[in-house]
This record gives sequence, structure tokens and C-alpha cells, in this order.
Amino acid sequence: MASTIKSYHKEMGSDTITYLKKPTLLEYHCSYSPHGLQFGANWLWGQCLDEDGNNYYWCRETLKDYAGFLLYFKSEPGNTGADVQVFQDILFKGYILHILDEENGKSIIRPQYEDGNWFNIEMTIDKITMVDANGKVNFTYHPLSAPDQEPAPGHEWYCPGQYGTMDDTMYRSKHYTVTGEIDGKKIVKGWGGLDTEWGPVGCPTRQFKRFDSIEKLWFCWYTEYDDGTVEDGVFVRGYDKHAAAYYYRNGKAYVPKDLHAEVTTDETGLLKTAVLYVDDMVFDYSTKRLVAQDVCAVDDGQSKDSGSEDMAWTSGLIVNRAMKAKAIAGWANPEFKANNVMEDPIEDMRKPITFESATKHLK
Repeated sequence: MASTIKSYHKEMGSDTITYLKKPTLLEYHCSYSPHGLQFGANWLWGQCLDEDGNNYYWCRETLKDYAGFLLYFKSEPGNTGADVQVFQDILFKGYILHILDEENGKSIIRPQYEDGNWFNIEMTIDKITMVDANGKVNFTYHPLSAPDQEPAPGHEWYCPGQYGTMDDTMYRSKHYTVTGEIDGKKIVKGWGGLDTEWGPVGCPTRQFKRFDSIEKLWFCWYTEYDDGTVEDGVFVRGYDKHAAAYYYRNGKAYVPKDLHAEVTTDETGLLKTAVLYVDDMVFDYSTKRLVAQDVCAVDDGQSKDSGSEDMAWTSGLIVNRAMKAKAIAGWANPEFKANNVMEDPIEDMRKPITFESATKHLK
């Protein structure tokens, strides 16, 4: 697999338009085609703490007709190493159906056939339910509270190409709190999201511009403070001008514009800390545990494949420096390509652009 550093070039286009979004029922369904683009995938993901103190981290991908990339990781109390995968033998992988049930206000995703392992996802305007791993997973996703924007919006970003739709990509992310049970244990606290991507018609999802070329560093987070404040956010920085963000605090959400990140890594490239600059706010991230060193790997997600892009997941906490209250709970789950972060650091777009920096890629 070629490095993404080599696959990106400026002619693809990196300018990104970001805005708040409340999806309609149809826009949750795979037939929705914004800007003439095709549905690529849904990713229903999250983290939770169960009543025994176990932490879980999961991601279930559903393509237009197939479900194959799905991971559940578990970290037991006192664990100081990497998370371990669970449920592998009882997770459904195979052909799926997307059903738009307008009469009952649902968009449903389930296996094409009823034999063997099974799962079921039902998406409505108000919530999402997911039963997975033959019933060992039973989640309900609840939108964040937003009295003046009910239900709380997510955000979409659109990154058009310079040469028409072959370089276009669009992405939506919406966050929720999560309740339910996992492996027979009640969830004490949970949080997650539904991400959806669209790309050029006829192009495989893994070759969409966002996935294949412009992604570099991606943070999603949820933090609770001891004065009752709740923050939630998304921070994306990639090559050149690719930047998108969403920020929520105590029932209000908006789209920040001025974004930069400074990160530190260990000798293997795994993220240790980060400072996120979001308009006039500054956030500090620190890694608490390693989830997976290479989620693109073909084995257990902990051993890097030869020639892979080494897309890693860690779990930690993001704290707003301006908050006088103490952060008491929360999660942050950065996704990053270690090679890219080390070899090609995030460019600071806040600085004045000089002729030399604007033309440095030219001979």
C-alpha cells in the first residue's frame, strides 16, 4: 500500500466547507446523493464504561452492500497495555440491506440473510439503536441536548476537487451519549457517533480523497466538568487547507474556523499529547491508553502490516484550558496516520502566507 504522503497532490483540492447539519430521515439512507456523490460508508462508533469498570471502544462500518470492517476493543481495570479485541467470532460480516421505512420513520441496516451471526441498526431523527454480536451488544444512541437547536446538530464538510466530482468528497459526523448493555453488563457512561462519507460515483470508499489522501489528524471528544459543563467536539486537520471542526458546549453548537494542532509522539509514532487551537480556545489532549496501533492491519489491529499506512487509535481526554472547573469524565479518540504526523507536520495556517511557503512545492 502506497504512503498517503506520496498520494496527495495540491491539484486534488483541499479547501473545505463546513456547516452545522440536522439530517432528515432520507439523508440517513444510503440512497442520499449530495452534490451528485455516492454513499460510501457509515461508521457507528463509540466508547463506554461498564458496571465492572471495563472500557470498550468499537467501530462498525457498513458499506452500501457489505459489512466487513468492524472492531470491538476491551480494556479491563488496571490494564497498562494495549486493548484486546473481543467478539470477533460472533460479529456478522457479509452482505447487508439498507431499508428506508418512511411509515415508521426509520432507516434500517441489517444482514441480507437471517442465518448465522446477526446485527441490526435502526436510525431515526431522534435516536439510533444497534444490536450487535448476536445480542451481546445492545446500544441506544441519544442526541446531545440542545434546547435552541433540538435535536443537537452534527456537522458536515464538503471538500470539492479542482477538476470536478472525481476529486470531491463529503463527510458528516454527529455525536451522541450511549446507554444500554455490553456482554451482559450495564453501561455506566457511554458516548459515540455516526459518521457518513460520500465520494465519486464508481470509486471504492477506500479510494475516496478523504480516506486515501488528505486525512492526517482527527480528534473527536466529549468532556464533563465538575460544574456541570459538557463539551463535545470534532477537530480535523489534513494536507494544505483541509480543516474542519465542530464544537458544542452546554446545549449550543457552532463551527470553528481557525484551527491548528501541535502534537508529540513516542519513538514509534504513537500520539502522546496534543495541543488543539480552535478559534480563541486552546485544548490539551493526553493519551490514556492504546487502542490499536494499526486499524488497517489484517490481524488483531496491534501489529503493523508491512507497507501499511499505520492508522492508529488511542483513547484519552481533552480539556479546555479556559475552564476553571475540573474535568471529571470523558473520552477523546484521535485517529491519525503516524507516518504522516511524524514526517509531514501539520502546517500552521494561522500564520501569514508568504510567497516562499505558497510555492515551496514547485521546482
